Formats: sequence, C-alpha cells, structure tokens
Amino acid sequence: MTTIFMVGLSIFSFVAINNLFKSSNLIYHTNQVKDALRTISASVMEAETNKRGFLLTRDSLMLQKRDNALRSLERAQQDLDSLIRDNTEQMMHASTLFKAIEEKKKSINATAIEGIYQDVPVTLKTNIDESIRRMDKVNTLLDEMTREESSLLEQRTQQFTRLSLIAPFYIIVLFLGALLILFFSYFKLNIELLKSQNLHAVLVKQDEDRVTLAQKLILANKELAFQNDEKEMRASELALANAELELQNTTKEQLAGELILANKELAFQNEEKEKRASELALANVELEFQNKTKEKLAGELIIANHELAFQNQEKERRAAELVAANKELQLFLNISSHDLQEPLRKIQMAASRIESSDYMALSPKGRVHFVKMQEAAISMQTLIEDLLTYSRANSEERKFENIDLGIIINEVRHDLKESIEEKNAVIEVKEICQANIIRFQFRQLLHNIISNALKFSIPGKPPHIQISANLKPGNACQNDRLKQDMEYCHIRISDNGIGFEPIYREKIFEVFQRLYGKETYKGTGIGLAIVKRIVENHDGCITANGELNKGATFDIYIPTIKKPQHG
Repeated sequence: MTTIFMVGLSIFSFVAINNLFKSSNLIYHTNQVKDALRTISASVMEAETNKRGFLLTRDSLMLQKRDNALRSLERAQQDLDSLIRDNTEQMMHASTLFKAIEEKKKSINATAIEGIYQDVPVTLKTNIDESIRRMDKVNTLLDEMTREESSLLEQRTQQFTRLSLIAPFYIIVLFLGALLILFFSYFKLNIELLKSQNLHAVLVKQDEDRVTLAQKLILANKELAFQNDEKEMRASELALANAELELQNTTKEQLAGELILANKELAFQNEEKEKRASELALANVELEFQNKTKEKLAGELIIANHELAFQNQEKERRAAELVAANKELQLFLNISSHDLQEPLRKIQMAASRIESSDYMALSPKGRVHFVKMQEAAISMQTLIEDLLTYSRANSEERKFENIDLGIIINEVRHDLKESIEEKNAVIEVKEICQANIIRFQFRQLLHNIISNALKFSIPGKPPHIQISANLKPGNACQNDRLKQDMEYCHIRISDNGIGFEPIYREKIFEVFQRLYGKETYKGTGIGLAIVKRIVENHDGCITANGELNKGATFDIYIPTIKKPQHG
C-alpha cells in the first residue's frame, strides 16, 4: 500500500509540475501573439506614414521605406498565422484582419512615382481620409484581437499562479513519504541481516569442508603433474639416446667406407710396386699406419656396439616403467572416482529418502537448508566429474584420425539440443575442413566451448555462435607460439554473449578460475582448463579474445601432421 501511495503521489507531483510548465509556455505564447499584433500595427502605420510622406514630399526614398514596411508586415502576418493556428476564434478574427490589411495594402501600393504630378493633386485629402478610415478598421480589428489575447493572458497567469502554489506541496509530501519508507526499510533490513548472519555461519562450515576436500584434490593433481613430468623427462632421454645411436651408426658406416677405400688403395700399391720401388718404404709406413687406424676404429666400433646394446636395454626398462606408471595413474583415477563419489551418493540417497518421506515435516527454514544441501551435493559431484575429466585428458589412450569437424559439431548440437532450443540459439557453421584429432577429446572441447557460449549469453538476447575451420601455414596465423613452416587447422568459435575483460584472456584457462559468481552462473571453473589441456595433447595452441557485453572469440590451432597413436 505504501508503494502504491508513493507511486500515486509521484504521478500527481509529475502532473502538477508538467501543468506548471505548460501554463508557463501558454503565457509565453500569448505574449508572442501580442508582440506579433504590435508588429503588424506598427508596420501598417509605418507604411501609411511613408505613403503620406511621399504624397507630400514626392521623395522616392519614402517609397523604399514603404516597401520595407510592407515586407515586415508580410513576415508579421506569417508569424501571427503560425501562432494562432490552434485558436479557432482568433483565426476567424485574423481572417477578417488579413482581408482589411489586404485592402489597406492595395491602397498603399496604389501610390507610385509615375502617377504623381509635380503639383499636389486635388484628390489628396480624399485619399488621406480613405486611408484613415481603412487604418481605423485595421486598428479596431487589432485591438479586438489584442483584448482577446489579454483575456487569455490573464486566465493563464491565474492558472500559473495556482499551479505554482500546488506543485511545492506535492513535492514536500513526496519527500516526507520517501523518508518514512526509508526508515521502515532500514529496520526491516536489519531483521533480515540477522537471519542472513545465522545462515552465513552454516555456509561457512560447508565452505570449510569444501576447502579441505579441494586441498586433497590439489595434492592429488600435484602428484599427477609430477608423474607426468617424470614421463616427459624419460621420453626426452630416450629420444637423446636414439639420436646418439643414429650418430654412432653413421660413424660406423663412414669408417667401413674408409676401410674399403684403404683396401683398394693397398691393392693398387701392390700392382704398382715394381714401377715404384723407390716409394715402397713410404707405402709400407703408410700401410702400417692404416692398419693401426683400422684396429683402433674396430675397437671403437666394439665399444659403440656395447653402448648401443646398453641403451636399448635402458629404453626397454624405461618403457616398462612408463607403462607401469600409466597403469598406476589409471588405478589412482578409478580409486579417486569411487572414493570421492561414494559419500556424495550416500548423501544424495539419504536426501532423496528425506524428500520422499519427511520433507513436509521440516520447518520452512529447514526446507531451505535441505534444498541448499542438495544443491551443494550436486555441485560437488559435478566438480569431481570435471576434475576426473581434466586428469584423464592426458592419461586416456590417444587415437588420432582425420575426420570432418562438421560431424563432431553435429554431435555436440545433438547433445545440447535442449539448451539450444530453450535459449533460441543459432549455431552458424561457415567454412569447415578435416582435422587430424583425437575424436572423443575434441568432442569434449567443442562441447565445453559451445555450452559456455550458451550459459554466458546476455539475458533476453538469443545467442549467436559462429564456427569456422580452415587450413593455413603457421606464418599466416599471426601467432608467435606456432611453428612458421608447419601447416595448421585454424578453428575459430565466436559468440555474442557477455564476454570478458581482455586482462583475463589467460586467466580463464586456469583451473578453478571464475570471472562471475556461481550464484549468477553455475559451474566448476574447470571447463576451459580441460579445453586447453586437450589442445596441448594435440600439440596445438589456443587463444581467447573478448570484450565486455560484446562476446568472446576462441582461436584454436591444430597441426595437420599425423601424430603416432600411443597409450
């Protein structure tokens, strides 16, 4: 009721002030009409005076002044006509006035230099009397219209005075009513604040439990990251050993070629020994040197073979360790999935039983806490599933295949069909191509980005998502992190949602990073971190650009060179 009273009082105040403004404008309008009437009277009088002056003095300058006065009279008539267009009675008076003025103008214009003799005409007095009669008629009509406008001015001035007294009263009453509502709202907010503080204590306890669990998950992620670093280090050592072995094989081939050349040279020297008897001693020395070199190279070759065998054994041992580490990691994920989700399943099962049997027995406050408990359990389950997805992004088997990206986009469209129809979203697929990808991981990537575009859309505005993909060399991608001589599949996904500040373009890919409160947009803050890890699994690169309330754009670059399949 208080709100209705204040709204009504505000409307009355607005109407009173608006009427005051209108009354002021009407007074100004009436003064304009009176000014126009005075201008018409003065212009007619000036034209008549100049006409008489000419008749008396026969000075042509008087005719010029008369013409100027008639032009001023014409403008004043136009101004008066535009001002009284909405006043029917005054329009009737103006019509009569304009006819009288026309007759007067004809009388005034009848005087010309050619029609005047050197002597004053005998009919001058008659002409002046006729002009006076017509001038009196014009003045009478002007006085009548002036009286009408003066009457309107008096009425409008009285109305303006009355409204000037009423408007401040409404404003004072409106101010006092607003002050009372402010005090009432203050006391009511204090009561609600006490209730919210009690509720906050319960939420703080739940947050502490979630923080404890999050710390455990972070510790598990660190252990997983350490194991991944160990795998990468061992893989680099294996690559180095292979390169060294290849170098040794090249050296062996080179030494064998040199040995064959030495044997050919020795045969040639034996054939030519009769001709080159004087060079025999030198040839024998050279042959002895070459034999020593061969023995030395043969010894080095034996050592290289032993080293190669040792390195092969090391490779096999480290490969076995990698397989064991992967199995251990998969076992850890399975155990984590079961051990973390089992308490949640029990909570949800107990909550379901309470909801089906004892929900109505709870107090209203208890029902609110019960609903929040269910929502917290669902949120925790989603968080665990996202963490497992994020962890498995590197541990799952990777099978690369060349596939049309349009197929995966259609699969994601089908998965998100309900959300797309609910928000009247439009997914526009432009140019598309094939890409060498891990199919199930790339489907997860597109699902996360498109679902984010639907979730972070502007309320009341249908989402418009654009997807394109084409092949281009690295030097045309305008990205320093790409190899300039390699070909990439460039995938671009853009939307018209709420976007983000450019300073967060790197932060959004970090785990648990949220730019908006989860009360407004639900989520775990892991979706884009999973996207980045999937892109890295493809040896690719992803960048994000956005502008607040103007949407976001994701650019993904995937190499087109086929990678080996591995576990």
